[in-house]
Amino acid sequence: MYNLVLYLFLILAADDKLISLKIDPPAATAKAGGRVEFRIKLVIPAGYHINSNRPGDEYLIPTAMRFEKGREFDKVAVSYPEGKRRRYSYSEAPISIYEGEVELVVTAQVGKMARTGKKALKGELVYQPCSEQHCLSPERLALSLPVTVIR
Repeated sequence: MYNLVLYLFLILAADDKLISLKIDPPAATAKAGGRVEFRIKLVIPAGYHINSNRPGDEYLIPTAMRFEKGREFDKVAVSYPEGKRRRYSYSEAPISIYEGEVELVVTAQVGKMARTGKKALKGELVYQPCSEQHCLSPERLALSLPVTVIR
């Protein structure tokens, strides 16, 4: 019984997220008024998938990358790949999902009046992990993409 309680405690205490991220480049440099681009690879473990950014069912949480507004970056755009269509027991029709490794591209326009120095493009990734039988609660993963602004 003690081992079961300890095991459950460790699961509940863990702050690990289901998916991991690989960011390329790990940091960027741009002139004020210039652009930076990050390729963010989502690594989804076998046996799981996440809904695409357009899952095709209004009740499913889409994968979305959101960024904080600020004066350092004028515009931030995210390019999502097309998902794979799959049918699961919990959906009446096929839904659009991501599985395995998926790459999102983040492009940010550095503000013309941005001050030089080290900045961070801050935001979060929101996604809903699912197995073939059911979906888990949505998760949020904080992002901080380092950008050095030069003149």
